[in-house]
Amino acid sequence: MTRKPTLDYSTIVSAFDDAHQALRETEWVTNPADPTSRDRGLVRRGDVIWFNRNHLDYGSVWQQALLGDKTLRYVHHHDFEPVAAD
Repeated sequence: MTRKPTLDYSTIVSAFDDAHQALRETEWVTNPADPTSRDRGLVRRGDVIWFNRNHLDYGSVWQQALLGDKTLRYVHHHDFEPVAAD
């Protein structure tokens, strides 16, 4: 019997370590390829989210991010600025 590989969510989200703060209220979506999807919401100004620096692409409109509630969504990266390191 062949065992199916499993995804470890904690391993996936640990790669999202590049903190950014929202400059303005901005939208998140679960599937940017489906403009009719109702699965969307708001990131409020000042909220902190995390990008995966290995997949950060400033040329794309949508960028995958880890939100404060630990869900993976897509946001407009130009609506965020890096959080200053202490």
